[in-house]
Amino acid sequence: MPRLIEAWLGDETVRLDLGPAIEGAAVLALDPAVPDAALMGRMLRDPACAVFLL
Repeated sequence: MPRLIEAWLGDETVRLDLGPAIEGAAVLALDPAVPDAALMGRMLRDPACAVFLL
């Protein structure tokens, strides 16, 4: 099971911990009050964003 998600878009990179699996699935809440999570959410909306599960 991946432990991290990393996104690259242009010069920006963000990496978040996926935490423990829930019923075998990775669950990630992109809370807009958390700066890195908000950045990840903005980046993921762009089709040019590269995403890696590590």
